[in-house]
Amino acid sequence: MIPKNFLQLTLIFRKFLTPDIFELVFEKPAGFTYAPGQFVQFKIPARNASRSDAGGPQENNPAASSGASFVLRTYSIASHPGEPELKFCVKDLPDGKAPAYFKNLKIGDGVEVALPAGYFVLQPSPVQTNIFIATGTGLAPVRSLVLESLKNNFSTKLLFGVRREEDIFWDRELTAWATQYKNFSYLLTLSRPSENWTGSATSAGSEQAGSPQAGLKGRVSAHLPALIQSEAEYYLCGSLPMVKEVRQILLEHKIDSSRIHFEIF
Repeated sequence: MIPKNFLQLTLIFRKFLTPDIFELVFEKPAGFTYAPGQFVQFKIPARNASRSDAGGPQENNPAASSGASFVLRTYSIASHPGEPELKFCVKDLPDGKAPAYFKNLKIGDGVEVALPAGYFVLQPSPVQTNIFIATGTGLAPVRSLVLESLKNNFSTKLLFGVRREEDIFWDRELTAWATQYKNFSYLLTLSRPSENWTGSATSAGSEQAGSPQAGLKGRVSAHLPALIQSEAEYYLCGSLPMVKEVRQILLEHKIDSSRIHFEIF
């Protein structure tokens, strides 16, 4: 019996996007509602749980300290509510037991999740520009938020950073959006690229194909100043050091803190 405030999702697809990030796609239950940017908590058998698991917002885990037979692991919903399925992005850490649990699931297996929650959502604002800065799996909630911003016809900009060519994912899709939506611009930068990095498709894999910018290098903070607008809302998602650095740059450029929204992965 599934406890109250939990529901079951059925796995329908799984694939690796990079050597250490994989995508999970679940069938969306009838009546399942959420706001773009929100997360769910997966029930992971306690024998699988590890403090090192990552892939979603950093949350306290009361079940783990209560001696329960399961723990909760938080993962942001990458799909937009208007899409037919539920998509998640998982970092496959060597000692991460939640990723191991997910990888052992078979297509058609069910998992239990808590109802969607979270406050990293588009904020009501008189401005018509949203600027998103994401690194690594922080792109998961940002993907949904970008689609919501585009749906509302807002000017939408995304600055996405990873370390190396092999770490790039969802680039083909984002590049297609930049062509499809005139109000969307997309920048991809690598902090530790190879000498052959040009920003276009390379032998590292099809997920890289078609980046709209020619070989941007460096951390997202290096390219942020060129994007800053006084009349914009800013959404940051990634590691704590990245969020702190980007937030500080925005504050130094006189962006009011009320317009800087973030979630730490």
